[in-house]
Amino acid sequence: MYQWGDYLPKNAPTKYCKMRVWCGAGWASQETMSAYASEKDSIRRRVLNNGMWGPWEWVNPPMQVGVEYRTTERYLRKPVYCKVVDFGTAPNNDTKNVSLSGMNIDEVCDAIFHYSVPRNGENGVMTCHPQFTGLLVSNGVIQIRTNADKTDTNFYVTIKYTKITD
Repeated sequence: MYQWGDYLPKNAPTKYCKMRVWCGAGWASQETMSAYASEKDSIRRRVLNNGMWGPWEWVNPPMQVGVEYRTTERYLRKPVYCKVVDFGTAPNNDTKNVSLSGMNIDEVCDAIFHYSVPRNGENGVMTCHPQFTGLLVSNGVIQIRTNADKTDTNFYVTIKYTKITD
Protein backbone atom coordinates (compact mmCIF):
# COMPACT_ATOMS: atom_id res chain seq x y z
CA MET A 1 0.00 0.00 0.00
CA TYR A 2 1.32 3.44 -0.92
CA GLN A 3 0.01 6.83 0.19
CA TRP A 4 0.83 10.17 -1.42
CA GLY A 5 1.66 13.12 0.77
CA ASP A 6 0.02 16.52 0.31
CA TYR A 7 1.14 16.65 -3.36
CA LEU A 8 -0.49 14.40 -5.98
CA PRO A 9 1.41 14.04 -9.29
CA LYS A 10 -0.64 14.65 -12.45
CA ASN A 11 -2.74 11.56 -13.38
CA ALA A 12 -1.89 9.94 -10.03
CA PRO A 13 -4.68 8.19 -8.17
CA THR A 14 -6.25 9.85 -5.17
CA LYS A 15 -4.51 9.28 -1.83
CA TYR A 16 -4.03 5.44 -1.71
CA CYS A 17 -2.93 2.89 -4.29
CA LYS A 18 -1.10 -0.37 -4.86
CA MET A 19 2.28 -0.01 -6.54
CA ARG A 20 4.65 -2.44 -8.20
CA VAL A 21 8.16 -1.38 -9.18
CA TRP A 22 10.12 -3.43 -11.71
CA CYS A 23 13.88 -3.18 -11.39
CA GLY A 24 16.48 -3.96 -14.02
CA ALA A 25 20.23 -4.16 -13.45
CA GLY A 26 19.91 -2.49 -10.03
CA TRP A 27 17.90 0.55 -11.13
CA ALA A 28 14.14 1.15 -11.15
CA SER A 29 12.90 1.03 -14.72
CA GLN A 30 9.13 1.18 -14.50
CA GLU A 31 6.32 1.69 -12.00
CA THR A 32 2.82 0.38 -12.50
CA MET A 33 -0.04 1.46 -10.27
CA SER A 34 -3.53 0.21 -9.78
CA ALA A 35 -5.89 2.29 -7.68
CA TYR A 36 -8.72 1.47 -5.32
CA ALA A 37 -12.29 2.82 -5.07
CA SER A 38 -13.90 4.37 -8.16
CA GLU A 39 -10.79 3.68 -10.25
CA LYS A 40 -10.68 -0.04 -9.47
CA ASP A 41 -8.99 -2.03 -12.24
CA SER A 42 -7.62 1.12 -13.87
CA ILE A 43 -3.89 0.92 -14.42
CA ARG A 44 -1.36 3.71 -14.93
CA ARG A 45 2.37 3.54 -15.49
CA ARG A 46 5.38 5.74 -15.80
CA VAL A 47 8.86 5.02 -17.09
CA LEU A 48 12.33 6.11 -16.01
CA ASN A 49 14.40 7.41 -18.95
CA ASN A 50 17.90 8.83 -18.44
CA GLY A 51 17.29 9.26 -14.72
CA MET A 52 14.02 11.20 -15.16
CA TRP A 53 10.58 9.81 -14.37
CA GLY A 54 8.06 10.50 -17.12
CA PRO A 55 4.44 11.48 -16.43
CA TRP A 56 1.83 8.95 -15.34
CA GLU A 57 0.07 7.42 -18.35
CA TRP A 58 -3.09 5.32 -18.52
CA VAL A 59 -2.96 1.73 -19.77
CA ASN A 60 -6.74 1.31 -19.51
CA PRO A 61 -8.44 4.59 -18.55
CA PRO A 62 -11.95 4.49 -17.02
CA MET A 63 -13.22 6.78 -19.84
CA GLN A 64 -15.49 9.17 -17.99
CA VAL A 65 -17.24 11.73 -20.20
CA GLY A 66 -15.30 14.98 -20.46
CA VAL A 67 -12.10 13.72 -18.79
CA GLU A 68 -8.82 13.81 -20.72
CA TYR A 69 -6.48 10.84 -20.28
CA ARG A 70 -2.84 10.66 -21.34
CA THR A 71 -2.34 7.06 -22.54
CA THR A 72 0.66 4.79 -23.06
CA GLU A 73 0.01 4.89 -26.83
CA ARG A 74 2.19 6.89 -29.25
CA TYR A 75 1.39 8.44 -32.64
CA LEU A 76 4.27 9.85 -34.67
CA ARG A 77 6.40 9.52 -31.50
CA LYS A 78 4.09 11.77 -29.48
CA PRO A 79 1.90 10.71 -26.51
CA VAL A 80 -1.74 10.00 -27.35
CA TYR A 81 -4.55 11.46 -25.26
CA CYS A 82 -8.15 10.28 -25.30
CA LYS A 83 -11.42 11.87 -24.27
CA VAL A 84 -15.14 11.10 -24.57
CA VAL A 85 -17.05 14.19 -25.74
CA ASP A 86 -20.81 14.53 -25.24
CA PHE A 87 -21.96 15.74 -28.67
CA GLY A 88 -25.64 15.88 -27.66
CA THR A 89 -28.36 15.30 -30.26
CA ALA A 90 -27.80 15.12 -34.01
CA PRO A 91 -29.18 17.95 -36.16
CA ASN A 92 -32.42 18.20 -38.16
CA ASN A 93 -31.40 18.12 -41.86
CA ASP A 94 -28.45 20.36 -41.06
CA THR A 95 -24.86 20.51 -39.82
CA LYS A 96 -23.97 20.69 -36.13
CA ASN A 97 -20.53 21.48 -34.72
CA VAL A 98 -19.17 20.97 -31.21
CA SER A 99 -15.99 22.90 -30.47
CA LEU A 100 -12.84 21.23 -29.19
CA SER A 101 -11.20 24.54 -28.30
CA GLY A 102 -8.88 24.60 -25.32
CA MET A 103 -7.70 20.99 -25.84
CA ASN A 104 -4.48 22.02 -27.67
CA ILE A 105 -5.01 19.28 -30.30
CA ASP A 106 -2.15 18.81 -32.76
CA GLU A 107 -3.36 15.76 -34.72
CA VAL A 108 -6.48 13.59 -34.40
CA CYS A 109 -5.47 9.90 -34.57
CA ASP A 110 -8.85 8.19 -34.16
CA ALA A 111 -12.52 8.91 -33.55
CA ILE A 112 -15.41 6.63 -32.66
CA PHE A 113 -18.99 7.91 -32.95
CA HIS A 114 -21.17 6.14 -30.35
CA TYR A 115 -24.89 6.70 -30.87
CA SER A 116 -28.15 5.89 -29.13
CA VAL A 117 -31.82 6.33 -30.03
CA PRO A 118 -33.68 6.33 -26.67
CA ARG A 119 -37.19 5.88 -28.14
CA ASN A 120 -36.37 2.40 -29.51
CA GLY A 121 -33.30 1.41 -27.46
CA GLU A 122 -31.04 1.28 -30.53
CA ASN A 123 -27.35 1.99 -29.92
CA GLY A 124 -23.98 1.23 -31.43
CA VAL A 125 -21.03 2.68 -33.31
CA MET A 126 -21.80 4.82 -36.37
CA THR A 127 -19.59 4.26 -39.40
CA CYS A 128 -21.97 5.18 -42.22
CA HIS A 129 -25.71 5.71 -42.62
CA PRO A 130 -27.76 7.13 -45.53
CA GLN A 131 -29.26 9.89 -43.35
CA PHE A 132 -25.91 10.90 -41.84
CA THR A 133 -23.98 12.53 -44.66
CA GLY A 134 -20.92 13.54 -42.66
CA LEU A 135 -19.07 12.49 -39.51
CA LEU A 136 -15.94 14.57 -38.99
CA VAL A 137 -13.40 15.27 -36.26
CA SER A 138 -10.72 17.85 -37.00
CA ASN A 139 -8.28 19.64 -34.71
CA GLY A 140 -10.90 22.12 -33.55
CA VAL A 141 -14.37 20.66 -34.09
CA ILE A 142 -16.59 17.60 -34.14
CA GLN A 143 -19.14 17.86 -36.97
CA ILE A 144 -22.20 15.78 -37.87
CA ARG A 145 -24.29 16.45 -41.00
CA THR A 146 -27.70 14.93 -41.68
CA ASN A 147 -30.21 14.99 -44.55
CA ALA A 148 -33.21 14.16 -42.31
CA ASP A 149 -34.51 14.95 -38.82
CA LYS A 150 -32.20 12.92 -36.57
CA THR A 151 -32.76 14.90 -33.38
CA ASP A 152 -33.81 11.63 -31.71
CA THR A 153 -30.21 10.37 -31.98
CA ASN A 154 -27.66 11.17 -29.25
CA PHE A 155 -23.90 10.99 -29.80
CA TYR A 156 -20.80 10.56 -27.68
CA VAL A 157 -17.53 10.80 -29.58
CA THR A 158 -14.35 9.14 -28.31
CA ILE A 159 -11.36 10.92 -29.79
CA LYS A 160 -7.66 10.10 -29.62
CA TYR A 161 -5.19 12.87 -30.39
CA THR A 162 -1.75 14.31 -29.86
CA LYS A 163 -1.19 17.75 -28.34
CA ILE A 164 0.65 20.82 -29.55
CA THR A 165 2.26 21.15 -26.12
CA ASP A 166 4.12 17.77 -26.30
